[in-house]
Amino acid sequence: MSAAVLGRRLLVAGLGRSGVAAARAALDAGADVLVHDDAPAAVSERAADLVRRGARTVTDIAWLFTHQPPDVVVASPGLSPRTPVLLAAQE
Repeated sequence: MSAAVLGRRLLVAGLGRSGVAAARAALDAGADVLVHDDAPAAVSERAADLVRRGARTVTDIAWLFTHQPPDVVVASPGLSPRTPVLLAAQE
């Protein structure tokens, strides 16, 4: 993964086990990691360690995709393709 994401802006959508693991791996590989979850409590609880490691949380998806779109979007396996963040990524 390291060569594929080094220096790239990567958005991890969904902070379940898979999303947290993907964010950690991307941080370790040198990516600029953004994390998002539709449940604000999940973001505050699960993102704390990721933020300490250098990730940034994203709450305004529309702004992100308009002004600083990610190079890569990693979707947690449990997310529906109709989730707002994944719909925004398709536009």
